[in-house]
Amino acid sequence: MRSIDTPCGGFWCGADPQGRPVCGWEVLAAPPDDLDDPPAGWRLEARLAAWFEDFSARRSEHFADLPLPEGTPFERRCWTRLRRTATGETISYGGLAGEIGIPAAARAVGRAMRRNPAPLIVPCHRVVAAGGRIGGYAGVVGRHEPFGTGDTRAVPPLEIEIKVRLLEFERQAVAPGPIPPPISQERLQSTVGSRR
Repeated sequence: MRSIDTPCGGFWCGADPQGRPVCGWEVLAAPPDDLDDPPAGWRLEARLAAWFEDFSARRSEHFADLPLPEGTPFERRCWTRLRRTATGETISYGGLAGEIGIPAAARAVGRAMRRNPAPLIVPCHRVVAAGGRIGGYAGVVGRHEPFGTGDTRAVPPLEIEIKVRLLEFERQAVAPGPIPPPISQERLQSTVGSRR
């Protein structure tokens, strides 16, 4: 297993025993016990770091050569289609369900995104609720307040904050502007402490 620092906190990555990618944020999930180092040919650490540092690394095909993570046939179908969603674009849960030919499966698509064991490699942050609302991430639904409003009464769950931050990074890659600031270490630390 490997780990990198990102503006969204520490991010671990590796390969499962079958040689498929598995990764996640340290504040959201602990790595599986049987996680191996990723194959050297994947250059996974460098590619993940580049995603945060280089506009061109955020393009949709940046991880396209990596195998899909383990999942059900339905999940893998969702993830395959999602990997074709362009950088800076989003798709709704219902829209993704329609794209895979099962328009009534929006909730099942949501479960597939929640079970995604390889965020960024499978860009589940690009799936939003109807009307462009952020919606849940990692199984959490919360109220999102714009960053920088100073409204301390409505701090979004960290899962939502990470999803919003990833979308900001992608928008910035498509229409260059200021790089989003890192999530504060105090916020990350308080979340880690509350999950143990």
